[in-house]
Amino acid sequence: MRSVPRSFWHEFRGAFARLPVWLPGTRLGLGDIGLLDPGGWSPVSTLAEQGITHRSGPRGAPVDYAYRSMDGTEVVTEAAGQAPAPVGRGSARYRFSRQGAFVLHASAVRARQIADLGAVAEQVLAAYRAGRWSREWLVVTELAVAHSALILVAAQAGAEATIEVGAGPGFPGDPGPVFPGTPGPAAGADAVAGPGALLGAALGIRLASEHGLAASLLSPEPATLMWAGRYIRDPRVGRTSFDLRGPSGPPGAGEPAFVELTAAPTALPAGPA
Repeated sequence: MRSVPRSFWHEFRGAFARLPVWLPGTRLGLGDIGLLDPGGWSPVSTLAEQGITHRSGPRGAPVDYAYRSMDGTEVVTEAAGQAPAPVGRGSARYRFSRQGAFVLHASAVRARQIADLGAVAEQVLAAYRAGRWSREWLVVTELAVAHSALILVAAQAGAEATIEVGAGPGFPGDPGPVFPGTPGPAAGADAVAGPGALLGAALGIRLASEHGLAASLLSPEPATLMWAGRYIRDPRVGRTSFDLRGPSGPPGAGEPAFVELTAAPTALPAGPA
């Protein structure tokens, strides 16, 4: 049976074709170099510090995301003093029927990536062959930053969480529409063009209660939501502890390659208590 972090990682990547940021608040930048181990992301250097030039592409258009695990979540929305209610002020209660199931709402997600990845790969491989690059290093090649985000991950079947939305003390501003389409579209990932439909800048939202969550992120401010990275795979010194996307063999006969990280490391961070 997969651990909770591994289940979350696997499903998240399957839904978004990108890697999740498991520990809330992790700071990542394009061109950052680091290690991914059981303790999480550990920064080591940057491409610039290693003398490797790169060019950042433009930020993508803002997109809103809503996702819930296909076989493990149920959501019931209630307005203050009412039962089931139209979208708006009130609360949403999430129920989870398996560990690792998760709910994600994120507003105005904007992606940015290294534009000249081919040139970067050539420089990294040259540095590796010259003994100036570690095979364990990962390079952040793409980032997606959400204007605001809510993520709930279940530690067990039977986990529950209640989110409150409103105005007044602890709820600044008028939240406007909060859980579009609740009880939600058909389970799965939905992307809707245009910022602010979910968790807007003036949104008042808080985690009122929870039971059995492995992790929760409730960020009214910009936060890194997902990322992509690359590392050196050198078949001459054995297979690394990561799986690869695409062909099983690297380009060239037994030559090192700068490949994309697609699967979880051997061990993942335990996450917040």
